[in-house]
Amino acid sequence: MPYDQSEADFNEAAYGMYLTYELQRWFELQDDLDGIALPPTLQDEADLGYDMSIPRKWGFLYLQFKMPDYLRRSNASEWRIFGEPYFRFKVKTDVTANGCIQHNVLCDLEAEGETVSYAAPAFLTSDELTDYALNDGMYANSAFPLPSDLGHVPARSNHCFAYTDCRDVRAFSEPGPSVSRGFDELTSRVRGVVGESEPIVLHEFLSRSAVRLVEVIGASSRSDVGPSQSILLASSSVGLMPILVSTE
Repeated sequence: MPYDQSEADFNEAAYGMYLTYELQRWFELQDDLDGIALPPTLQDEADLGYDMSIPRKWGFLYLQFKMPDYLRRSNASEWRIFGEPYFRFKVKTDVTANGCIQHNVLCDLEAEGETVSYAAPAFLTSDELTDYALNDGMYANSAFPLPSDLGHVPARSNHCFAYTDCRDVRAFSEPGPSVSRGFDELTSRVRGVVGESEPIVLHEFLSRSAVRLVEVIGASSRSDVGPSQSILLASSSVGLMPILVSTE
């Protein structure tokens, strides 16, 4: 639908919270997958509700929530590609304290075989947010572009993703090809990664994931926290929400 406003009247925290709740409800309805977002207060892996002694296939879905602008004028930078109003969010290309570029870190995680995606709404109003949150419409009205759709970028360069809906998502500065980046594509990728994984017990999987994540991000390893806390700390340093996914 067309909008008279240029930005959402809800914030990233509200969007991320309702989308995460809906994703967890979606996982609960699946016969072949379980999924739970790691809570920030998690202290013990046993609190996740899994039998710690039974090997399962595991994976993580890492999401970074983004809030788009809404471009309505024909002089907007990407208008010549879409020919109609569209959504756009910028990727972070500043150099962090550990010398990394956040978007490139997400590309590196994806290259390591992790499922990593941006998540951004294709709507702007609080009324829509409430309606979608109550009626499982959050993920159907969101775009999930992959970091690799843009690829690695130079430090402090201007790059973005733009889209009219989840079926027409493009990476810029130079326009990339139109790709479909909806929820079906995202969950297909999750199923593939988890289905091909080795069955192991939860603690071993979390330990391996923590080591890999800390290495890719370039964060300092801490001996005073467990693997789940390491994952939470490393994920938050690059703005990611870790969702644990598994199948028998």
